[in-house]
Amino acid sequence: VWIPWNMKEFWPYVAGMLFTTLLSISICVCYTSYIVFLFTLTFELSGFIKVIQTRLETTGTIDRNTYRQHVIIMQMIQTCNAIYSGQLYFETLVSSLQPCGFGYTLIKNSEGTPSKPHFDLL
Repeated sequence: VWIPWNMKEFWPYVAGMLFTTLLSISICVCYTSYIVFLFTLTFELSGFIKVIQTRLETTGTIDRNTYRQHVIIMQMIQTCNAIYSGQLYFETLVSSLQPCGFGYTLIKNSEGTPSKPHFDLL
């Protein structure tokens, strides 16, 4: 890990490192649970579409209500996919991984070996 200053004393940085590490872990847990909820919702909507399709295939009757429900569910799936695709999803993923360097520095410095300065400011 590149640190732009000489870390002679480790203890003044412990509180900041712990706070950043715990904050990133809690954000990752919240993000993961939200994504699991999103996938669950998407799978349930896909299941509803399959049920409606089998109902149309087995009964063979043309029901306006069934087609209306099918269109509404398809619009909901397209909206969910449009919200969580492309650039927004990539930025969210990268920003959740950024603070991992603080955890690595915390683990390396807590091993008890004195850390070498990676970069000294003039």
